[in-house]
Amino acid sequence: MLLALLVLASPSAGQDKPDDPVTLYNQGVELAKKGQLDDAIASYQKALALHPDYALAHYNLGLTLQQKSDRAGAQRHFAEAQRLDPNLKPPKP
Repeated sequence: MLLALLVLASPSAGQDKPDDPVTLYNQGVELAKKGQLDDAIASYQKALALHPDYALAHYNLGLTLQQKSDRAGAQRHFAEAQRLDPNLKPPKP
C-alpha cells in the first residue's frame, strides 16, 4: 500500500508550539511512520481543527484513514485536499 507522507520543507517550522497546526501535522507524520495510526489521526484532526484549510493535513489524514480501511473517510479528506490544492491527487488504489 502506498504511504507517501509529505513533510514540510522547514523541519523547524512550528516547533515548540504544541497548539500550532504545523507542529501537530509533523507529529502526525512521525506517528504514522511509527505505525501509531490512531495517534497520527488524532494529531491530524487537531491540526485541522486549528486550520481547516490545511491541505497536507487533509491528504495525510486520508492516507492514514486508508491504512485503517476507512475508505469513505479517506476519500472525503483526499477530495478536500485536492479542492484546497489541485496538485494533491488521491493515490491510486
